[in-house]
Amino acid sequence: NIDVQQAIDMLVKRGIEVVSLDLPVRNLTSAEGKLMLQMFSAFAEFEKSRIIERTKEGLDRAKQEGKRLGRPVATDTRERVQRAKAKGLSQSKAALELGVSLPTIKRNWNIVAE
Repeated sequence: NIDVQQAIDMLVKRGIEVVSLDLPVRNLTSAEGKLMLQMFSAFAEFEKSRIIERTKEGLDRAKQEGKRLGRPVATDTRERVQRAKAKGLSQSKAALELGVSLPTIKRNWNIVAE
């Protein structure tokens, strides 16, 4: 809100004319332009806050319903890496064959089976 007005004021002081193509008022340095800019800025800030609130509400509702959020657990990665190692593949070739990154291979390479 204030940042936008300060940026416009700074540009105007440097001799740069700021013209809005979206707002009904073209001159943002006039009283009417400043008012319009503040109103639209306030609405944008309000909408951003509402989006954050709705997102939090949705996440809370999903947790209450017992839905697991986040990335799915790769349950068979360790076993697949160990099988590739047992076949004698290098870490690089195992990564290519399994379609996973080299860091994933390295993380699961020397793990002893439980």
